Formats: sequence, C-alpha cells, structure tokens
Amino acid sequence: MSALLSAVELTKDFGETVALRNVSVDVEEGTTGLLGANGAGKSTLMTIFLGLLRPTSGKITVLGEDGDKSTQAHRLLPGIRMPSAQRLGG
Repeated sequence: MSALLSAVELTKDFGETVALRNVSVDVEEGTTGLLGANGAGKSTLMTIFLGLLRPTSGKITVLGEDGDKSTQAHRLLPGIRMPSAQRLGG
C-alpha cells in the first residue's frame, strides 16, 4: 500500500528562514496526528500537502497524485483544517 501523503527531500524557505530542510516522510492510513516542537514545521508541511504553499524544493505526493500538478489537495482530504496561507506568510 502506498502512503496517503509522501514527501521526499522537501525544503521550504521563507526568505532567510528555513521552515523545512530535506524532510522525507510517509504518512500512512491511520495516522491521526503529527507531533513536534513549536517551530518544527508541522503546519508548513501540512500546508504544502494541501497545496496552499509551494515547496522550495523536493517532491510530494497526495493520494498517489504528483504534488507538482495542480491537484488542489485540499479537495482530496476533507476534514483537514489549516490556518490560512496568508497568516503563514505564503
């Protein structure tokens, strides 16, 4: 079974600030949350998966679909609520 969400060597920069650096992760069915310290990049990662932010580099897939395509992942993942991209600086 393939991962619901997958990131390979994902990086996201906001100017001089690096929010994610070379993150690789698979989120499998049944995962109910992400844990990490404040500022670890959890919200940035999910916002990228939702298609609200573009990664600086790396590759994502959402439900097997290439994240480089304009799939609007937020339509594929009902029930996920994220802060607006405007508040996140995107």
